[in-house]
Amino acid sequence: MENSNQRIRSFLDSRHTAMFDLLEKLVTTQSGSHNVQGVNRMGRRVAEVFADSAFNVSTVSGKGTGDHLVAAAAPVTGNGRRY
Repeated sequence: MENSNQRIRSFLDSRHTAMFDLLEKLVTTQSGSHNVQGVNRMGRRVAEVFADSAFNVSTVSGKGTGDHLVAAAAPVTGNGRRY
């Protein structure tokens, strides 16, 4: 168990700066409910985060609202890996 905790901590520590940079970008994006451009900008930023992950990301156009971001986990193959 200790080895797992160390690996997790090491993983998070190595990404500390990048995680806080992303958090700052997300928090400072003006994206109130009625700000269609801001909502879409936020959606694009979040989609970029998922781009290299095991999630399939798509966008559904909003009608009078910002677009809706849909992120779905890729199916798991027989070997336990997502594709």
